[in-house]
Amino acid sequence: MRCPAPVSADSKTTAQSATAAAASVAASRNDDRKSLLDFDSVAELLTRFASELQVYAHIHGVVIQAEMHMQDDVQLPAHYVTRTDPTLVLNSALRAAIGFSIS
Repeated sequence: MRCPAPVSADSKTTAQSATAAAASVAASRNDDRKSLLDFDSVAELLTRFASELQVYAHIHGVVIQAEMHMQDDVQLPAHYVTRTDPTLVLNSALRAAIGFSIS
């Protein structure tokens, strides 16, 4: 069996400085990865925003163009017809009035 060689104070400080350097390199790599992730996230969000803005602008242009070409005497065929039971409406109004009076 061999006995381990005695460790000097210089080799301890060298080992500690090497360990500290390795930790520093690992921390800088971790920071680089975080920065890259942040950059990728921002790039993805900006790309998504630009594509959604393009779709919105296209839809807005179509709506404006349709309004400009519509004649004045043309009525849109959509008519709103209420189909709610009047009893339900009264119950809802009563519940709202009670809620407002309590609060």
